[in-house]
Amino acid sequence: MLLKDLNKNEEAVVKAVLCNVAVKKRLFNLGLTEGVKVRVIGFSPFFEPVEITFNNTFLAVGKSIAEKIEVE
Repeated sequence: MLLKDLNKNEEAVVKAVLCNVAVKKRLFNLGLTEGVKVRVIGFSPFFEPVEITFNNTFLAVGKSIAEKIEVE
C-alpha cells in the first residue's frame, strides 16, 4: 500500500521510501524513515498535498512523493 492510499486519520508504518536520492535524504533528515508510524491528517483539494504527522512533526508531501512511500 502507498501513503497516498491512506484515508484521513488512518495510521500506518513506513515500509520503504522509493524517492530519488535528494528527496529521500531530505525526508530522512526530517525523520521520515522506514519503521516510523505516520498518520494522515488531511488532504488539500484534489488530494495534493497529503498532510501527515509523525514523531511530533507535521509535513505536507506532494502526490508524486506520496506515491513513492510504501506503508503497511
